[in-house]
Amino acid sequence: MILITGPIASGKRTYAKKLGYTAEQMSADVHSDSPVIYDVQEAVRAFLAETPDKQAAIDELMPLLLSRDVVIATEVGSGVIPLEYSDRLFRETAGRLTNELAQHADEVIRMVWGIPQTLKRIMHVTLVRHGKTQGNLEKRYNGSTDEPLCGEGVECAREASVHDVFAKCETPVVFVSPLLRARQTASILYPRARQVIVDGLQEMDFGDFEGRTACEMINDDAYIEWVNSGAEGVCPNGESRAIFQDRVIRAFKSAVTQAYEMGLSECIVVGHGGTIMCVMDALVDSTKSYFEWHVQNCVAVKARCDMASWTVSDVNIEGSMSDSLMHLASK
Repeated sequence: MILITGPIASGKRTYAKKLGYTAEQMSADVHSDSPVIYDVQEAVRAFLAETPDKQAAIDELMPLLLSRDVVIATEVGSGVIPLEYSDRLFRETAGRLTNELAQHADEVIRMVWGIPQTLKRIMHVTLVRHGKTQGNLEKRYNGSTDEPLCGEGVECAREASVHDVFAKCETPVVFVSPLLRARQTASILYPRARQVIVDGLQEMDFGDFEGRTACEMINDDAYIEWVNSGAEGVCPNGESRAIFQDRVIRAFKSAVTQAYEMGLSECIVVGHGGTIMCVMDALVDSTKSYFEWHVQNCVAVKARCDMASWTVSDVNIEGSMSDSLMHLASK
């Protein structure tokens, strides 16, 4: 649902027409079947005239409005506070109803002098970690190394593909890391989707640590220093976590923006464990640490992304978390 608000005569219905709705599809009657309802504040006034109960009005009107494509509400809270109790009740109830609508809306537009301001724009996102590789099985730091799925990884992805999160998805487009393991996984999980490669979604470049295991570097001073930094320092001839995260977030925003411009209802990204950790750590308001967002192969992380504030919320992990990197989080 799209909520359009703003002062009187600010261009709210005109903007709704630009979205493709005709005047015949708009109504002020909340009991009609019109996809666009305007002057919601007047529905509040009419209800309160019969039943002067703020919460009852909100409880009555919310279900009637949430099913619409577009809801238009004129702001009524500015100016001098009215002397009459009934006027104050109307103004407060209309304001609280609009607040509730804004919380549930996928998009909130405020019109000012005919100019739309986007206050909220929700895109549903799913981030998927690729299937297993030989490097995963051997616990190697294979970040920028472009290795394929191993036999177990292919089988794991095929088994995951029958789960509802993948099998019931009919998305026409999937955004993928340039690395082969991510593209192979996307082909198995979303066989009918066109793949859009987004440079920047690839795993961290571990530099001199690439292709090696922690056991093999137990006496490597550079590796020990990096681990003791909480894996935040720069990998020799590679990336630091800050550089890596900045790259991934820019790529993620690009993918989400492209999905919105394509008219997709969901942005699906198939990437890496590090890709998911970067996005969740940077954009989710959470007490979890970076490494606590690490997930197992072929796990999907579903969430809502607000493109206006670039924040991620309502995170749901379709699979189990992994403790494979938690030794670093404890350093």
